[in-house]
Amino acid sequence: MVDIKTEERLKKISADYVYNEAVGSLLLILMSAIEDMERDENEIPYEIHSDIIEIKDGIKHYIVKLEDILNGDKEFIKASLDDCLDIKKSIVKIYENIYRYFASWGIYSSPVTDEVAVRKYREDNVSDKKIEFDMFYNDCVQFLTTAENPVQQKNFMGQLLKCIPLKMAREKYFDIIKESLNIAFSGESEESIKNALRTIESACAPENQETYGKYFPELAQWLAEKKNIVSEKLSDEELDEEYTDFNAVFDTLNKIEDYFAQMFNDINSLIILFYTSYTFDELTENNFEYSDLYHSVCEILTGETDSETALAFTDTLNERLENAFEPIIDKANALSAEELKIIEKVGSFENLSDETAKSIMSDSFVRSMYYGDINDEIFNFNIDTNLPPASMEFKNKVFDEFINTMREYFAKLPSKIRKLSMQLLLSSLPPAFTVDEAINLIREAMENTPDFEHKVLIVDKAGMVFTDNGYDYRTEEEKDEDWGLMDYHHHDCDCGHEHHHHHDCNCGHEHHHHHDCDCGHEHHHHHDCDCGHDHHEHK
Repeated sequence: MVDIKTEERLKKISADYVYNEAVGSLLLILMSAIEDMERDENEIPYEIHSDIIEIKDGIKHYIVKLEDILNGDKEFIKASLDDCLDIKKSIVKIYENIYRYFASWGIYSSPVTDEVAVRKYREDNVSDKKIEFDMFYNDCVQFLTTAENPVQQKNFMGQLLKCIPLKMAREKYFDIIKESLNIAFSGESEESIKNALRTIESACAPENQETYGKYFPELAQWLAEKKNIVSEKLSDEELDEEYTDFNAVFDTLNKIEDYFAQMFNDINSLIILFYTSYTFDELTENNFEYSDLYHSVCEILTGETDSETALAFTDTLNERLENAFEPIIDKANALSAEELKIIEKVGSFENLSDETAKSIMSDSFVRSMYYGDINDEIFNFNIDTNLPPASMEFKNKVFDEFINTMREYFAKLPSKIRKLSMQLLLSSLPPAFTVDEAINLIREAMENTPDFEHKVLIVDKAGMVFTDNGYDYRTEEEKDEDWGLMDYHHHDCDCGHEHHHHHDCNCGHEHHHHHDCDCGHEHHHHHDCDCGHDHHEHK
């Protein structure tokens, strides 16, 4: 058992942390409101659906009424919390459509970006260079065998198989998918399997989803028009135009993602404020500037401060909010470090009293909201991990239904897009191959690829997989001497984009039971796509 003094200290740290994050949530939602005021109305060049506007208006309503709600009746606070939890579900449900647009973009842009790379190789005469393919195969083997466990090895294998052209009899392909599904869901519950299959279908058959095209229909229409592009038949000018258009749409998708991430973060801030149920007076009693900042923002939101004055005032408000927020970050980091140190000494939560454990659980819920990320939330199924494993009868039934659905979807696609989509599905599951079988597939793909530039493309893509996973495949000298073409496309493409967006499923089925982020990133209130998570400094 843990001594009373340690227990009391843990409870105090937990309570202080929760209060600190509640104050931080108040400031963050005010900063977000200012950001909304400064947003360029033309940043998203499409009409915003009324469902989304209703959510934005609902958040604004809660900000303006926040003081009254928090200082009011506890039952009303509880009702507001329940409403915000429902709003959060609506945000995520609508955002799933954006996730599917990213998935479509990733599939449809691949032929164009690949053709750009191949023409770049030809222009630079890469056929004059030497590639030691045996070394490449050896590096693939070494990469797969560096995996820390079988799950990671299957994940690595899937990533490599995305790099090669898929040439396989259709029935054999679907037999492998069935085997891979059995590997992926060994010991999983019925609910877990159903949720995960829906997620995989969203990534690999995005247009199959019921609400696809309801929100930002212009995007859905534009993407649909790109399915039939035969990139190798385009002139250089036409290819450049398509490439530029894809990148422009990618930028727009990122801006829409940011827009939804902001709503998601705002609703999480409100959930924290209503869940912790500190009164407004309690939140502002240690620093009266918080109250002044809140009222200044509300006066702008309600129109009490005219728009011209508001615009002139926002920079000053932002600076004051950021200055007020800095000590919140510092305190949260200090409290987290102290709590972690004590818990490491305690060794196990089982050694704590029920009261202390409950206090820390409350702390954990606040953390999960504070650091929540909208892309993680798509995979947050909140499934009871104690549910019994699904029977083979159930699995065979749902796997066959899933395969039939995918088979029908693939049949409607143009040949190249169909192969890419089938490739994505295969790589999204733990492939039912041994390391030797996977290497043989890679070797066969290389040998059956007729021209040198497309072989280089495979090597290049594999190099990006190595790099992305931290595998150092060559010393600098070896790269120069042997076949140092890896990452050639990645560094010489000049587009400034990663071509395979991070929303790809690639699940490996590690995300079925996430109950909080625990991803090591700092997500809260980040509003640029590839932010690197550096301006919200909690650790």
